[in-house]
Amino acid sequence: DLNNNSVAVGAALETLRGARFEPGVLVVQADSSGCTREASFAVHIADSEGPAQISLTRETPDTCEALVPNGVELRWTYEELGLASGEAAVIQNPVRLP
Repeated sequence: DLNNNSVAVGAALETLRGARFEPGVLVVQADSSGCTREASFAVHIADSEGPAQISLTRETPDTCEALVPNGVELRWTYEELGLASGEAAVIQNPVRLP
């Protein structure tokens, strides 16, 4: 679920394999055992004076057993995130170094 609130207290931010912004889209590389989808995550946009603060928490565990060594690429449009084109944004999640 997308919402404009801060991350729930105690919710752990997902460690990502990567995150980038492309024209009109946030692209995230996440660990997966075969069942991870965009709907597996809650995306939170925190109100702030500066750039939009984006954080992702996994809501649905991936209990599949497929071999997905590079994880999966997930995409959210700026419209889905409630962001305007050109708006400054920061990903709050930790990113695993290669």
